[in-house]
Amino acid sequence: MKNDFSIKTYIHILIIVILGFLIYSNTFHADFELDDEIYIVRNPAIKDFSYFTDPLKVLELTHFTSDFTYAFLTRIVGYFTFALNHHLHGLDVTGYHVFNILIHIINALLVYFLIRLLFRTPFFSDIQSEENLTPLLTPSIFALCSALIFVSHPVQTQAVTYIYQRVTSLATLFFLLSICAYVKSRLSSAAPLKYSLYAISLISAVTAMLVKEISFTLPVIITLFELFFFQGTSGKRVLLLFPFALTMLVLPAVLLTAQGSFSIWDIDTSMNTLASFPDMPRMDYLFTQFRVIVTYIRLLFLPVNQNLDYDYPVYHSFFTPAVFFSFLFLLFLFTLGAYSLYRSKKEEVEERHYLRLISLGIFWFFITLSVESSIIPIKDVIFEHRIYLPSVGFIMAGMAAVTMAVCKIRNRAASRAIIAGIACAVCVLSGAAYARNSVWKTDISLCEDNVRKSPSKARPHNNLGVAYDKKGRTDDAIRELLTAIEVDPAYGQSHNNLAIIYDREGRTDDAIRQYVLAIQINPKDEESHYNLGVAYDKKGLTDDAIRELLTAIQINPDYGQARNNLGIIYARMGRTEESIREFLTVKSIAPDSIKAYNNLGIVYGREGRTEEAIHEFLAAIQIDPDYADAHYNLGITYKKQGRFEEAMKEFQTVLRLKPDHAGAKNNLESIRGIIK
Repeated sequence: MKNDFSIKTYIHILIIVILGFLIYSNTFHADFELDDEIYIVRNPAIKDFSYFTDPLKVLELTHFTSDFTYAFLTRIVGYFTFALNHHLHGLDVTGYHVFNILIHIINALLVYFLIRLLFRTPFFSDIQSEENLTPLLTPSIFALCSALIFVSHPVQTQAVTYIYQRVTSLATLFFLLSICAYVKSRLSSAAPLKYSLYAISLISAVTAMLVKEISFTLPVIITLFELFFFQGTSGKRVLLLFPFALTMLVLPAVLLTAQGSFSIWDIDTSMNTLASFPDMPRMDYLFTQFRVIVTYIRLLFLPVNQNLDYDYPVYHSFFTPAVFFSFLFLLFLFTLGAYSLYRSKKEEVEERHYLRLISLGIFWFFITLSVESSIIPIKDVIFEHRIYLPSVGFIMAGMAAVTMAVCKIRNRAASRAIIAGIACAVCVLSGAAYARNSVWKTDISLCEDNVRKSPSKARPHNNLGVAYDKKGRTDDAIRELLTAIEVDPAYGQSHNNLAIIYDREGRTDDAIRQYVLAIQINPKDEESHYNLGVAYDKKGLTDDAIRELLTAIQINPDYGQARNNLGIIYARMGRTEESIREFLTVKSIAPDSIKAYNNLGIVYGREGRTEEAIHEFLAAIQIDPDYADAHYNLGITYKKQGRFEEAMKEFQTVLRLKPDHAGAKNNLESIRGIIK
């Protein structure tokens, strides 16, 4: 048995790994998308490991939202993997995608091993041989088919190809690892191995909690495994399960620690602060989720018309037909799970083993989905990555139902036909997943697909406009942003993004109108106030510019860009002390802000505080040796002091960095004339 198991295991692992890499082989160069921008690309915390040795340091990044801070603290293990990626290869997307694909393949392998382990539990003790279960669908084939469906299913693509959603797949990895280690521990008789596996299970549970909030359901699932497949006294079981129950305190403990330093969270609602949407009534969200869960089930059975950003209706009444009948269907499914559990307790029921697996799979699906599909409102009512973890239970239940049918038939020809059907299904799913991944290749291809499927939703048009703008397709970008505004005039981001393009194109008046509209929609939008201030300054409306910049600073006192621009305006107006104060504040907020050092140096130079000016220019150069403006200003200062050799070196550096810099050329020629 062991040798047979070993040979099968190696072959099965190879099949799963090869298929996983083939399906996702066209994603290695897929762009960063949506949340990737703020949580990875522009995230200073993943570029400095000190944020992981002292996590509360992230609270100093007050120019980011509380959502950002909450996400970092509660998902710190996931962010640590992003930091490793950034340390190894910066923002090259290939490494991030390889990491995500490896996680997905490991998850498929864990599904495989978990099912193999289940068939060795006491509940299956009366089955001594694989062949005694079914003619062909043995436990090893059952496990292989389940893992192949998991690794190949197109609905998993969002959790794998969308880089930031690594937090979903990684949480699933530690979730599954914890359960596998727990089951293996319960099956082991040797004390050292038993306790070591139990420790691994517990550590994995804690780690899962620090990847994503969906892991909050892990103690409940482990309890089901204990009750469904093992035996023991109540006291022993409580001792085994109690430490896992304590892991549910990990997130509240993290939040309480953070709250002691920076009170931005209400612990009562913190579990979904990252995406919570208090404007939606809880019952409306629940009614909508009844319908959403049915959509998830449809996607698992028939993964067509997949979409990144669904234009999904919000339901307000339980008795809306779509809600009511969805609820009845889900109630039937849950009742089926309960009935399967009831039947599986009867010794005389021949198929009781598979009924127990069906029951487990159904309960797994509902329980693991409960964090994001219950009464805690989340702004986006549906996202495909949310069924990554629940799909494990669904696949398990489905395979158990198929195997139970084979058991009843007990015909080798029929069994072969069913296995062939499963193999065909895996091939079809693999092709569909590969095709879906091709949509993720670029920002534009993904957003265009999204717009085709959600034409009446503003955000997809906005995202497509931003994607076009990144590629220099300005007219297309303007068209999509105008469409977003037409679809939803109250979608403030589109007004702001359109204004940025207008501003860049020299259409300052049009830009100002759009910034004003964005601010009317969201008066607390610091970015729009800042951009409007800059636009007013371009028009020479200095008082208006100062007012908007001060408003941005009032909303976010640590808004370095706003303070820097305000300092520039003050300097231009001769309000030197106020200018210096703003630049010094920027330096304290962002010690690596080279513009603040450079601008402060310019002001000091004008005031005759030459040594202080030199100090600031040198500080900017130390932070960024290729910052041409600081080299140029330092050269000017040296020239005024008569330090011509040093000035020449600085101007030569400027010309190396910017060969067409006229000021550096003229000053270099001037010095050479003086020296001659």
